[in-house]
Amino acid sequence: MPEPHAESARPPGGPPPPAPPATGEPHGVGPSDPGSAIPVALGSQLIGDLGHPRVDARLLRAILLRDGHVAHWLREQGLDDGAVERAFPGTGWPAR
Repeated sequence: MPEPHAESARPPGGPPPPAPPATGEPHGVGPSDPGSAIPVALGSQLIGDLGHPRVDARLLRAILLRDGHVAHWLREQGLDDGAVERAFPGTGWPAR
């Protein structure tokens, strides 16, 4: 594999490049910033703001429904759909 040209290589350190517009990620807002709302959407459906208990629970349940690697890890930690429903009733899918 050829070495990148000097003008195309990023210097070490510094901020990462901004997210591409297609990701829908807010620019300049971090998940740990309590002052900025971070809207969450799955597909075209707006779910709400990250950090709201119902929104976060609904995201967990969506992850569990997709049954990927993170879902398997959550289940290994004892967090399944029933546990989320008991803690946050009415957060299942489809969203109501």
